[in-house]
Formats: sequence, C-alpha cells, structure tokens
Amino acid sequence: MAVTTNRRVIILDAAADEISFPFQANCIRWVGGASAADALTLSESASVSGGSITNIIWDTVAGGANNVEESLRNWKFDYGLRIETIDSGTLYVYIDDRTR
Repeated sequence: MAVTTNRRVIILDAAADEISFPFQANCIRWVGGASAADALTLSESASVSGGSITNIIWDTVAGGANNVEESLRNWKFDYGLRIETIDSGTLYVYIDDRTR
C-alpha cells in the first residue's frame, strides 16, 4: 500500500488508499490492469464526510492486459477519494492547480 504525492500527481495502488481532503482534479488515469476483467472502483472518502459514504464515483473493468483507462474532465471531490477495489495496477490522480 502506497500513497505517493508530488506537486501535481497523487499515486494510489491499493484498496483503501485514499485522498482524505477535498480537492479538484483534471484527470484520473488507471494504468496496468494485469488481465481482462481486473476492476477498479472509486468512491467518496468516508473519513472526510464523517460518515459511511458509499457513493461510487468511477467503476471500470479492464478490457485486457496492460490496460490504460483515463477520464479527462473537471472532477470536484468534496469528500475526498477512496479506492474500494483495485485488482491490479496504479491510479494516478492529477490535481488541478486551483486546489492548491
């Protein structure tokens, strides 16, 4: 389990990894699904909301090995972000400059 942060990217790679503060992002990228049917599920972070939030934000399944999926949009995470399921690979969250 590792949460790595640099100026612009937060890297998560294990179930229960989370970003426990409100933020904005302009890209979420999942890299390296090991095989077809590997899954990634993201939800809001319950530790930020103070409750047991289970709102699923993004849910995807790899189409094959070495899968790369991304969503380019203006994401606003009022309750942070948590990985519920990640069968393999790494999640990159690109922080929007307006967050800092």
